[in-house]
Amino acid sequence: MKKKKALNTYYIAVPREYDQFLALILVRDKNNKDIVPVRIQDNSVQAQYNATIYKVDLTHYVESNQEEQLIITETYFNRMSALPKKITIFEDQNVEIYDNPHFFSPYPTEKSQTTYKLASSPIFYTEEDATAKGGNIEYGPYRNDGAFTRSKIRLHFENTRPFPVFKNVTRVIEVSHWGNIAIEDFYKLANEGAELTGEYNKVDFNKYTQHTGKNSLKNLKAKLPYNSWGVYYKDEVGNISTSRAFRDSASNSVDMTIEPRFALLGGWKSNFYIGYNLPAKYTLFVEKADPTNYYLRQNSGLIFKGIMAEEFTIKVILPEGATEINYQFPFPLNEVSEEKSFSYFDFEGRPTFVFKIKNVVDYHDQTFTVNYKFSQNSIIREPLM
Repeated sequence: MKKKKALNTYYIAVPREYDQFLALILVRDKNNKDIVPVRIQDNSVQAQYNATIYKVDLTHYVESNQEEQLIITETYFNRMSALPKKITIFEDQNVEIYDNPHFFSPYPTEKSQTTYKLASSPIFYTEEDATAKGGNIEYGPYRNDGAFTRSKIRLHFENTRPFPVFKNVTRVIEVSHWGNIAIEDFYKLANEGAELTGEYNKVDFNKYTQHTGKNSLKNLKAKLPYNSWGVYYKDEVGNISTSRAFRDSASNSVDMTIEPRFALLGGWKSNFYIGYNLPAKYTLFVEKADPTNYYLRQNSGLIFKGIMAEEFTIKVILPEGATEINYQFPFPLNEVSEEKSFSYFDFEGRPTFVFKIKNVVDYHDQTFTVNYKFSQNSIIREPLM
């Protein structure tokens, strides 16, 4: 009998109707190593099973008859929708979601069970194969499912929380060899919950009201690097004074709470800026063996946790005269481009790299590095002019 080969790949299937809402798939193996699967193009599978396939390259081989434990986390956006889509300021927000309660896989599945944890007891749920207890609904257990098994359930329940989404975030990091790193983030924020219909006034609702406009977004909490200084928060009108920040040694961060100029009800939007400075000695490093070789280390995630950004642009402006520029990110980028930025006394322009990432979630809160050469003579050129 021919011995079965050991395997080091695993495939994940996602229904095509949900794939467009998929922000991230993350696989964790038994060694607690995170693996990001790669989407593969298989038109035959897409056509036959209406599925998109992702390939996981395991860190080791799995022998025949050997078990391997994998934890698969799929992060989606815009899967829930408000129902009704518009509400008055006095009404509570309800949402609905459709899903497949089976473990959707390209492999046969011996046993599976799915639990949905809702924000409240359901208004409606598909009762077939379901057991409900409060806001928890269990489907299954299902036994001996074939590959690509699916069915459709509907859940309708109350969820009065706001649905904040950053439609676009642009971060500008300006590097100075005079001891400072200046950072400014520009945010385009939307509350994608049930849209407000009917009248709005400050008598029936304000940001301190608890019983009306429950799905409004009244404040946001951010974490800045511990050594941040010169923090500011403003919008197109100007400075916004409704913000608080303090340096928290326990969390090794500057904890910041901001309030928009007006609370964001469903369907409302707001644009704003947050800027701060960092001492260069904490993020810009020089190689001892080669004092012209520099390494800039910066965070690649959002300062607001638990909120997705549909598009995130990081623009790194290096000093004029920087050469041999390289970069390393811990995850794939959607687009990279190079341009020039100009400021006072610049001749050739400052090398600027623009990194674009889509569907940014908390996983992207990691560290990236930009490496470049910079002569000591270049730093004194502008002061001499």
